[in-house]
Amino acid sequence: MKHPIDLKRNATFSNLWKQIFLIILFGCYAAWMEWKSFDNVDFSDLVWLGAVLILSIIIRSSFLKQKSLSPVLWVALGTLCWSIWRFSNWIFISREGIIIGSIGLLTFPIYWIFESEMGPAELTMRGLTIIVILLSIWGTYWVYRNFDIRWLRKSTIYWGLLLAVVVVVTVYSGQPHFKDNCFGVNSLSESLSCRLRDNLGVIGSIWVSLTFFLWALTFGFKQAGSNGMLANLWLVALEPVWIAMFFNPTRILGVILLKVIRSLGDYPLLAEILTANMRALNLIPIAAFFILIPIGLLLLKSEKLRVWWTISMSTITFAIMLGVLFQALDIARSVFSYSTSDRVVFVLMALQVWLPLIIVSLVGYKLSTQVFGTTVAG
Repeated sequence: MKHPIDLKRNATFSNLWKQIFLIILFGCYAAWMEWKSFDNVDFSDLVWLGAVLILSIIIRSSFLKQKSLSPVLWVALGTLCWSIWRFSNWIFISREGIIIGSIGLLTFPIYWIFESEMGPAELTMRGLTIIVILLSIWGTYWVYRNFDIRWLRKSTIYWGLLLAVVVVVTVYSGQPHFKDNCFGVNSLSESLSCRLRDNLGVIGSIWVSLTFFLWALTFGFKQAGSNGMLANLWLVALEPVWIAMFFNPTRILGVILLKVIRSLGDYPLLAEILTANMRALNLIPIAAFFILIPIGLLLLKSEKLRVWWTISMSTITFAIMLGVLFQALDIARSVFSYSTSDRVVFVLMALQVWLPLIIVSLVGYKLSTQVFGTTVAG
């Protein structure tokens, strides 16, 4: 008969590998969907909707059972957010005519009564903008209620990093060139965020972006007290959807690819190179933040090692992404080139979504060990 300690150790070991298996499963799902989308596979409504519903059921059932979400299910929540974003983009871009036509029929009384000059497309985006604003108001209120200034009163590194986030978001959102062009290529990348940014304006874009980041930071700090540096999984799981919303380097390459396509096939090899680079830029964050970094956080037992694993691997990930992006820009220089100032803003776009992860890694470690006491996680 096995000793109770051995049984507990075996149960813990078995649970760990179940969590790792789930993470690999979620990550492979997202990678497969992203890979197939570049092969011009027209996923039906049921495929996208089914993926969203399955993930929602898994998360909801776990939450009802445990009254909270375990850190490993934050990765599932991240894949759900990514799926909803990709699903909504697919609806509003690939099925734009159907959606706008349906909205046109539903809103006909508004046009008839108020003699509105806005078409269905404009009315749709105004409605989505209102929804985003309401969510941001809720997020701002949540941060206000839950942000405990006592945690960070003496944390100079936090205030420095937070100031960096504010400056980066402000500089990026205030670029008129980015607001006007938005690097949008409808058939190749998300342009939904571009349209929302146009409706929100510069101040609105800054506010919405900061709300997203501060809400996630506040929740991460609260989780650091009970889950230690596994709280990093919360930010790690959000990175792919943040990259799609606030960075998305494929939009940048998409402008060049569109010019190549319009040049009547004079650059077939260049088109293949750009497409390959765009596919890599979409798959790299999925592989890193949905699979590699979460598995490392679960396997490592030392809180300090978890911090450095998060920082080092996320740094390498963004460095590789910027390297692929700039290499593609150099190859395509004969067709279309970006100025040095544009490239600086590309770096700021990456820093915008990388800095919150660094803040939780460094400051969250301090909070979990000094404010709340050393946490035994894993």
